[in-house]
Amino acid sequence: MISIADLAMNYGKKTLFEKSSVTFNPGKSYGLVGANGSGKSTLLRLIAGEEKPNSGTISVPRDLKLGVLRQDHFQYENIKVIDVVLLGKPALCEALREKEKILESENLDSQSGHRLGQLEEMIAEADGYVAEPFAAELLSGLGIGTGFHTGPMRALSGGFKLRVLLAQLLFQQPDVLLLDEPTNHLDIVSIRWLENYLCTQFGGTLIFISHDRNFLNVVASYIIDIDYEELRLYTGNYEQFLDAKTLAETQKRKEIENYERKTAELQVFVDRFRAKATKARQAQSRVKQLDKMEVPVCKAVLPDISRP
Repeated sequence: MISIADLAMNYGKKTLFEKSSVTFNPGKSYGLVGANGSGKSTLLRLIAGEEKPNSGTISVPRDLKLGVLRQDHFQYENIKVIDVVLLGKPALCEALREKEKILESENLDSQSGHRLGQLEEMIAEADGYVAEPFAAELLSGLGIGTGFHTGPMRALSGGFKLRVLLAQLLFQQPDVLLLDEPTNHLDIVSIRWLENYLCTQFGGTLIFISHDRNFLNVVASYIIDIDYEELRLYTGNYEQFLDAKTLAETQKRKEIENYERKTAELQVFVDRFRAKATKARQAQSRVKQLDKMEVPVCKAVLPDISRP
């Protein structure tokens, strides 16, 4: 479980979060929405530990494996595409390389045999014997044909290189996935595949940002709305969130209308009878009522989400 308590975050004079709290439960999917510049990407970086808040706490269990989508594909230009995906589990790759090196050696002894046994166990625990087919499945699902799997990364366009990095991240099978606009470089077929994978095969916690309305509806089981420096949790997908938020706004506007009507009535009474001795006490009572009345605030702004 990841918990955020009393989070405060500023960039210069701009306040992103003020005393905000929320909890992310294991195995659930959370879509982050809010106006541009509201702090969605910042929240992901805070959870990943890439930034520190001004105050408040972000509690992430030490043994929790976080997966963050990177864009550092330049370092892989001369590496085979499928090997880039396998590098999502560096310990597995190292074990496979060491095993291959030992098997190629002409001088196998008891020590080498013992080490081979250790490596076999490590590889089995990491599902190493099905790693390459799994990596190929991820690549194909994200629209990268098998003809490119054994070729170098440099043969792919920038958008397809980012698909490879997404496949690498999914290959890691982390406890928590942090995704910032994962559908940006995908076509509709790949988006549908990713939706299905996240809903049926990924069993961890998903925290993601998307402007794709359909993707939010299919994948999110909760919506976190970043609204005027607050984190507001809604149960359900994006359409259910919109319904709940619209209803809340309607109720708040009615409160404002009732407030304005009531204050107007009180002010009319005060103005009319303040100078009359027989009504002075009642007028003064109405003044006190006016002073005590709190102005309802309707702060909510619906996020800008594209329709499919």
